[in-house]
Amino acid sequence: MNFVNMKKIIICIYLIATCLKAQTFSEEVKKIISIDTNIVAITKVGIIDGTGSPLKPNQTIIFSNGKINQLGSYNEIKIPKGALVIDGSNKTMIPGLVMLHEHMYISAHSSNPSYLNSRQLPVSFPRLYLAAGATNIRTCGSVDPFSDLRIKKDIDNGIYPGPHIDQLLPILKAKKQGFHK
Repeated sequence: MNFVNMKKIIICIYLIATCLKAQTFSEEVKKIISIDTNIVAITKVGIIDGTGSPLKPNQTIIFSNGKINQLGSYNEIKIPKGALVIDGSNKTMIPGLVMLHEHMYISAHSSNPSYLNSRQLPVSFPRLYLAAGATNIRTCGSVDPFSDLRIKKDIDNGIYPGPHIDQLLPILKAKKQGFHK
């Protein structure tokens, strides 16, 4: 499977999971939503479950209210009445990635080693994490914690697309010998 197809499947998983939460979304988020229903069945799809087991072919996944409700062999799962059915033939689904050391800023070189030269990227980074398959991230140091909290709130409220964010503390400047003067 090539990267473009995998990216489409990851975004599809995110959209299904977020759309099924019965949440109101901004026009910005609605631009990327292609599924807007309460029950979705993806049939005949290959599943990589993230445990190290081999790919499980010909599976069916039932999503209901933002959660995986059923998962199993295509021949064994009964599709609920009224479900939107998506044919997943020749496609593979993976669990969303959970990233544990992420930032919402990019840093650049500085001639002064005690100066953190950084730029907060509140629109680009959440979308890039999502496009790369990260459905959950944990920030690990922030240069602008209030901006990070706003990003998290905007994603949680359906204003902007992005992964679920668990935010940690801001970056603290250490004053140890040999580290920052």
